[in-house]
Amino acid sequence: MTDWFKDRRQEFIEATFLQFGIINTQQIMDQFQISRPLASGDIQTYLKNSKHSIMYDVHAKCYVLIKSERTALRDEINERYANTFKYLAKQENKNDDSV
Repeated sequence: MTDWFKDRRQEFIEATFLQFGIINTQQIMDQFQISRPLASGDIQTYLKNSKHSIMYDVHAKCYVLIKSERTALRDEINERYANTFKYLAKQENKNDDSV
C-alpha cells in the first residue's frame, strides 16, 4: 500500500513540473500532509529516475525544469495517456463482443 502513495506523489511531482515548470518540498507537504524529509526524499527519487534536465534554484529554493525539457515531458505524458486510452478501448471492444 505504501508504494501506491509513493507513486501518487511521484505523479504529482511530474504533473507539477509539467504545469508550472517548478516544484518545492512545501507543495508536496501541503498536498499530501507529509514531513519535509519525506517530501525531499520524494523529489530526490524523482530526480534519480527522471531523464529530464532539472536544476535547483538556490535563490527561489525550488527545483526548476529546464524549459526545453517541459515540451519533452508533456509529449511523454501525452503518449502514455494515449496508450492507456487505446488499451481501455480495446478492452471495451472485447467486452462488447462477448455480450
